[in-house]
Amino acid sequence: MLFRFALLFAVLACKAAASDTLEFRAYMHTAGHEFFVLRDLTVGKNSDWLTNGESFGGYTITRFDRAAETLTVMTFEQTLTLPLRMAKVRPEATPDEQAADLATRLEMAKQILTKLRFRYREAHPLVKAHLRTIAEMERRLAALSAKN
Repeated sequence: MLFRFALLFAVLACKAAASDTLEFRAYMHTAGHEFFVLRDLTVGKNSDWLTNGESFGGYTITRFDRAAETLTVMTFEQTLTLPLRMAKVRPEATPDEQAADLATRLEMAKQILTKLRFRYREAHPLVKAHLRTIAEMERRLAALSAKN
């Protein structure tokens, strides 16, 4: 009895360890074919696009459940059902945050254009076309700044 318990514990520990080292990252369904991406978390490496029957890191893809978005993989000793990793999406910025971000980017662009203007004046005093382009960009930035 003790041997059975030890064996069951070892199998469960292997399953937990394997699911902590392998992750189902993505799938794609095109023209009747399904492709999958796995990630080995221990080395931080993604697989190429794989299909049923192909292997990555010692695991062979055996089944995909599209409704549940789970991928079943197996090795010679175990079978794992991996859920699709959910993407983490940052919430959309509020209009005030978007305006502040735009204002910051416009200010940075103005500073870069100012530096370019002086650099071209010092290095190429006869390059009027570049200076006209910079001046036009400054006018456009000023118009954008006025809108916001």
